[in-house]
Amino acid sequence: MEAIISVILTIIAVIITAKFVLKKYNPSLVFLTSGFIILTILAAWKGYTPLGEATTGNNFLDVFAFVGTSMKKQLSGVGSNLVLVAGYAMFMNHIGATSKLANTITKPLSKIKNPYIVMFLVFVIGSFLKTMITSHIGLVLLLMPSVYPVLIKLGISHLSAAATLLATGFLDWGPNDGAVIFAAEEVVGVPVVEYVRSYQILPAVITILVMGLVMVIHFKKKDQVEGDKYGDLELGFDETNAQALSGIYALLPAIPLLLVIGFSFQKAVSMDVFTANVIGIVIAFLLEALRTKDNEVIGNDLKVLFEGIGNSLANIVLLIISAEIFAQGLIALGGFNILADKLAQFKGAQLITIAAFTALTFFGVIILGNGNATWFSFGPLAANLAPAIGLTPYQIAVSMQMSASIGRCLSPIAGAVLTASGLSKIPTEELIKRLSLPIVVAAITNLIASYVIHIVL
Repeated sequence: MEAIISVILTIIAVIITAKFVLKKYNPSLVFLTSGFIILTILAAWKGYTPLGEATTGNNFLDVFAFVGTSMKKQLSGVGSNLVLVAGYAMFMNHIGATSKLANTITKPLSKIKNPYIVMFLVFVIGSFLKTMITSHIGLVLLLMPSVYPVLIKLGISHLSAAATLLATGFLDWGPNDGAVIFAAEEVVGVPVVEYVRSYQILPAVITILVMGLVMVIHFKKKDQVEGDKYGDLELGFDETNAQALSGIYALLPAIPLLLVIGFSFQKAVSMDVFTANVIGIVIAFLLEALRTKDNEVIGNDLKVLFEGIGNSLANIVLLIISAEIFAQGLIALGGFNILADKLAQFKGAQLITIAAFTALTFFGVIILGNGNATWFSFGPLAANLAPAIGLTPYQIAVSMQMSASIGRCLSPIAGAVLTASGLSKIPTEELIKRLSLPIVVAAITNLIASYVIHIVL
């Protein structure tokens, strides 16, 4: 009976929490409140404490003390990386370096005459740009003014062109992405470069290429049958380049990525994400000093950097802390463990479990509209469930983490979807409808590739 109650309470907790997030309550507040309620119920029901042997001596006080423990852990660990990465990204946007990078990489594509080859290359290049421009919304904002007109002039419909650019940010991957950092350091327990190189990069690349090919076939067929339904729409943004900068500025957003990857191929010197971003910041400020020769401009640049750090501390890190408390409550309830134990009794339980939890994050982000909120909430379950079915955490975490971003393109409340819709003046439901088949194929490809690479082979 107790097991049934645990499963029922787990399901109720997930449904109620999702309902409040859907109503656009602050996700951090929702996760924090839900976690508090669950842990308090468990303290009264089972005498549970989230602190274990480090208890204060009172189970109810332990619930409050756990918040402080979580905050200290995050600020000294993954949180410090995330705030600097976010600050650097905001700084790059401010000085125009991200626009320079996007324009530099995509400009040569206009010379290719076959529009659907260009579309495929734009998608693949944009997906790789996502490793440097980690914000899905930011990537859409950069590519729409510079690449959207090019695709349309080459003969691709407005709808397919907008859907392509929205799709470029469909995957959170690479060592500079907050979701990946969280997966590596908090769920799997390995350095982020090792996580990307050893576990993520191969299924990610396979998923990108398969989705790109499906998009070409699907979009071309749709354009031939339907024509350009939105061909009379005016472009909803300025087509001119954002800022005239030296070509070297295009390298700035890529510096942290290049450093962590470059140093990973040798063992003499180690390079972590935090250090790589600090080096990028120093180089960027030196270039800005040489370009502007204006102390006031440099001071404003510094202000923007620290505003980005502060905003991420107030939003991203708070969300991680709140989601960790919620996840701890779900783990302590035991519903997911009970289901995993039941699955373990069946042949093929590993694939069933991976598929179930990958689907959980895929549909979770469609409902919540936020990949980080979904992944930070359910990601820690991977580490807890994996041993029950004879797996290590990365074998579940990789497909779960990537599916939490793949599903974002099908969410009518996701910021990137709304941004692409607003700039193109195409209804969100039309963009989602056009992308549904490629995204579903990508989700299935991600699951199969992750399972075959990490378990079968």
